[in-house]
Amino acid sequence: MKQPSIAALALAAIACATGSARADGEKIALFTKNQTNPFFQTVRVAAEDAAKQMHATLSNYVPTKPDSIPEQMSQVEDAVIKRPDAVVFTPVDFKAMGPALQKLNAARIPVINITDRASGGEVVTFIGSDDYNLGVVIARYLLKKMNG
Repeated sequence: MKQPSIAALALAAIACATGSARADGEKIALFTKNQTNPFFQTVRVAAEDAAKQMHATLSNYVPTKPDSIPEQMSQVEDAVIKRPDAVVFTPVDFKAMGPALQKLNAARIPVINITDRASGGEVVTFIGSDDYNLGVVIARYLLKKMNG
């Protein structure tokens, strides 16, 4: 298997893609949680646009039943068989999908974890926020502004 280019990893970051980046012929699999959340619809649209600009092929994996663990696990197994050059992965459940990441790792498919940090498995990078620390910072700011 060829190593994914920096451009493919930029595609994985979705918002980081530029018009000059290229991922000619590389196959990227994008896993999102559901078809109903507008955020994930936006992620898929942006990923399609980035893939087109970089001459890559994007396959979307979206459970038909929102946030379905068994369906996403089955989709991961399908992706392992199809062997994309890289996977962009939002787990439907951050704990339950750890074994799915391990399957991708065993197949030596690089994984970029976005939005919800998965527990288990290895990823190239995580793109998202630390919600706990973000909440702490916001609470401290508000308490300070409200004089305790």
